[in-house]
Amino acid sequence: WVAAADPSTGGVFNSLVLSVGAGTYEELFFRVLLMGGVLYGLKFTRLSRAAQWAIAVIGTSFIFSAFHYWPFGMDAFDLW
Repeated sequence: WVAAADPSTGGVFNSLVLSVGAGTYEELFFRVLLMGGVLYGLKFTRLSRAAQWAIAVIGTSFIFSAFHYWPFGMDAFDLW
């Protein structure tokens, strides 16, 4: 598994492990933990349930997108 952390070693298996691992951890962090945490925090507001979900989905989507430009300032932001 150590070789899977280094893409320079090549191989289909290593690429598959990197692809599945990155996607899995991104979904677990951003969709489960972060969005769940935002929804839990918004539960204590007077917002409607639909507004809470809209804020959670849109807010965590912006955060998810921003992390693909990490470290900030390295890539020019392009809306498209």
